[in-house]
Amino acid sequence: MKKILFSGLILLLFLTSAAARVINVTVRDADGNDPLTGVSVHAKTAKTYAETDAEGNCQIDAEKDELLVFSFIGYRTREVQAGNVSELHVTLSEDNQLDEIVVVGYGSQRRKELTGAVSSVGQQYLEYNPSLSLDGMLSGAVAGLNVTTISGQPGGGSEIRIRGGNSIEASNEPLYVIDGFIYFSEKNATAAGVSGIESALNPLASINISDIESIDILKDVSAKAIYGSRGANGVVLITTRKGSRGKNTINYQYMLGFDRSVKHLDLLNASQFEQINRYDLLKTAPWNNLEARNYPVTDTDWQSAVLQTGVKQTHEISVSGGDDKTRYLFSGNYTDQTGIVINSGYRNYGGRVNVERSLNNLTLGVNVNANRSTQNALTTIAEGDYTGSSNPFKSGITNSLVYALFMPPVLGIYDKTESDGYNHYNPFELTELSYYGIAANPVADLKNSTGQTVGTTFLTQFYAKYQLPWIDGLAAKFSAGSNINSIVQNFLAPPLTVLGINQDIQGRGATGVRRQDVTQTEFLLTYTRQLTDEDYIDILGGYTSQETGSHVLITRATHIDNLDNIGAGKDQQIYSFPDDANLHSFLGRVNYTFKSRYNLTATYRADKSSRFSEGNNWAFSPSVGVSWNVSDEDFYKNIKYIIPALKIRATCGSAGNQEIGMSEYATRLQYAKYGGEPAAVLVNAGNKNLKWETTDEVNLGIDAEFLDRRLSLTTDFYYKKTRDLLIHKYLPLEGLYQTINSGTLSNKGFELSLRADIISERNIKWQASINFARNINTILSLPGDYMYIGDAHEKILRVGESSDSFWGYIYDGVVQADEVTTAAAHSGTVHAGDIKLRSLDGNRTIDEAGDGAVLGSIHPDFTYGFSSSFAYLRWDVFLSLQGSQGNEVYNKLRRHLTEKNETHNLSADVLDAWTPENPSLTTPRVGDYISPGNNYSRYIEDGSYLKLRNLTLGYTLPLHVAASPVNLRVFLSGQNLLTFTRYRGYDPEVAGGIDTGVYPAARTLQAGARLTF
Repeated sequence: MKKILFSGLILLLFLTSAAARVINVTVRDADGNDPLTGVSVHAKTAKTYAETDAEGNCQIDAEKDELLVFSFIGYRTREVQAGNVSELHVTLSEDNQLDEIVVVGYGSQRRKELTGAVSSVGQQYLEYNPSLSLDGMLSGAVAGLNVTTISGQPGGGSEIRIRGGNSIEASNEPLYVIDGFIYFSEKNATAAGVSGIESALNPLASINISDIESIDILKDVSAKAIYGSRGANGVVLITTRKGSRGKNTINYQYMLGFDRSVKHLDLLNASQFEQINRYDLLKTAPWNNLEARNYPVTDTDWQSAVLQTGVKQTHEISVSGGDDKTRYLFSGNYTDQTGIVINSGYRNYGGRVNVERSLNNLTLGVNVNANRSTQNALTTIAEGDYTGSSNPFKSGITNSLVYALFMPPVLGIYDKTESDGYNHYNPFELTELSYYGIAANPVADLKNSTGQTVGTTFLTQFYAKYQLPWIDGLAAKFSAGSNINSIVQNFLAPPLTVLGINQDIQGRGATGVRRQDVTQTEFLLTYTRQLTDEDYIDILGGYTSQETGSHVLITRATHIDNLDNIGAGKDQQIYSFPDDANLHSFLGRVNYTFKSRYNLTATYRADKSSRFSEGNNWAFSPSVGVSWNVSDEDFYKNIKYIIPALKIRATCGSAGNQEIGMSEYATRLQYAKYGGEPAAVLVNAGNKNLKWETTDEVNLGIDAEFLDRRLSLTTDFYYKKTRDLLIHKYLPLEGLYQTINSGTLSNKGFELSLRADIISERNIKWQASINFARNINTILSLPGDYMYIGDAHEKILRVGESSDSFWGYIYDGVVQADEVTTAAAHSGTVHAGDIKLRSLDGNRTIDEAGDGAVLGSIHPDFTYGFSSSFAYLRWDVFLSLQGSQGNEVYNKLRRHLTEKNETHNLSADVLDAWTPENPSLTTPRVGDYISPGNNYSRYIEDGSYLKLRNLTLGYTLPLHVAASPVNLRVFLSGQNLLTFTRYRGYDPEVAGGIDTGVYPAARTLQAGARLTF
């Protein structure tokens, strides 16, 4: 690999070619007023190439009889004979959306010739949206692409779904392809397996938004089948910038922003807590202890104590340009972000080099991207961290942010008499969080605990493309690349922290290292030929391979107070497990256009994966797509003034999914060290019959333009059915599972996108777009009648329902005095003020078998997005909205803050609790609750929302330095400015649909400046 990259760089730097006659070219719009920047100009025969600069100028070598081709996205392609002149002035007229060029798998196509469903992210998102991460920018940008934030933690990731989830246990994440290199799709690729750290690094955060030239989303099977098993969940194609020919540009951008929590939860203050806890719950012992100690009762807002104003700043610089033979880009970026929770944050360094060199029929290129990220996250409590009856996890404490919400407000944060300066006296705490009168303090915990992840990525790629001279239109391309990814995780909970205070632990820590190397090679042949004026063919064939090697090493110990002495700790455990996989693929595709209006795409790919045993390791992904440009037919001429452009598309095909563990089919041992002795643990029973999960799909689409091509419409109807689902079957031996193929599910839906050029004049431009998507997810079959998900059976998999459906009892309000003898009992005797649950079988006894019901689903009824960009003279405004409707969220945090709890603080909701004097119909009496193992619909809330994702105002100042034009754009921007929702938690956007109190979302205000010269 190193030899290949070195050779490529040498060739790029030293190869040259002879020059021909030079023509000075100027390109402007149809009115001849505005110069067009970035217009591609190439000579058909001589194969020379140029690109216009900011003034619409370029130079190109051409003989007088040479035919020059001018092409630019959004404008009609034009051919002009060079002639016997030294200067050439050309104008281009705007064209319809169907003639724009879009990137597809292993190539590009005119949208007019596409048969598949391909959506492009609008340029306004890339130009005006100052988001720090790619997934944050994608939210609401494309119909059918749903982005859900996993955590508001700086550097945290998102859950991304394209047209719903195809699988239950395998990955549903799309494939990301950057400049042809498959970037990542592995589950847990950015974690080293160290428990106790809430957030994982977002692999997309290493991509600098300013380096991106275009983003295209492959959604249906005709578009994504060329990636075979890798593309089953959709594909995100990212093309980075390489500079403009004949134009050298330097860009520098600086941003400074401030983050605040979008919301604070309404909790009891000190006097309210005393009334509820001391008198209504008759919790007298802690209060007597406080009085006996003469403890100064305070009114402490623990929530505000752990939340803060976050500050972030970014620096970005790039140098790009080129000539008729070379294009280049050198860029670097730096981000430093302080989180809105104390002692959390994110820091990132990145750099990119893209160089491309043309020599006659040979094009060589090198892409290099290096990135290093450091994330300081919350430490988190898991089910297995405690085993007692007063397990804080079962009480709802999942991290120290949540514990701060639970802290009694009558206790202070600090105590100067303590060794660390924090108050560790809490007579209310009776769980494992108190050790011989010394209690954990969530503020001290956040300050002193460590949940750090450090990620380093080095991505390199070399490619060579050669136009074979003996067959016109035949080209060969070779590319080779590697992605070296290293993850280091450090976890520490010192003795006085939430996870370290237990007497049997007295401090715990762990260090994990994950190294993953991915090597990819591709050999491709393409044949492109204009057969006649109206017939065109494009053939692709090739072989690709990807080798993945991974190794994880984890060391854990107890009785430590820092990670430097982890080797001196007790109960040491050392885990080491290597893993590797490979994928070899053969692919082929034919695009054929007949009479400029009938288009055919036929794709076939065969994948051989090492993740399945011999006999089951091959998957075949065929697809076919057709489209008809109806508006080009002769019979259409009489109605073309109504709908100037109309195209109908139809596709069908299938693709496999291999995104499970690398060795799921094999019996697997995990080697470790227990009590100082080596040991092996059986963690996977293996399954030699394991095979690919397969998704079959059909799609019908329509593309149209109206109102003199100012309004563009795209709509798609699709149906997907996934068979041989990859599901974990848990065996009687605790912790042991086996992956099997069983069950089917479907996704069917409808998508609509509208784009309008409302005003398109020289000094004023106004564009707007809106998208809408509805997806219905349904389980068609399972290995049994149903399957529960979660330790408390929060979700259920059931035929006829969607995956991730909530399960439990239906809440019918509060038992009133006249209902005591008729209400169904959920536990013991019914009292006035009790929680009232609906008896579905009518026997007045609440039990799961007869009264359990589906309570909703995390899947929305529909999602939508809206964006608008407006430019007047030197001013510009960009606005984007994104919404979700009809999805439910289990507000488990609210449940723990509302139900009977004698130890912790409660939500202010309990102030409206039922009493004989206040016979509430909605809030039960203080002290009534249902076992945490039984879910009910009171806390299954409507998670619908509408968010103002981005609002940016900019102004560009034209300057001159040494007679050279310089642009300085200053801007103000806000993200997550407004959220309209009825959800009662921090944020309705909850990945997985169960809100246990993750890192809150932030509202951001920032200012920046971009200098271009």
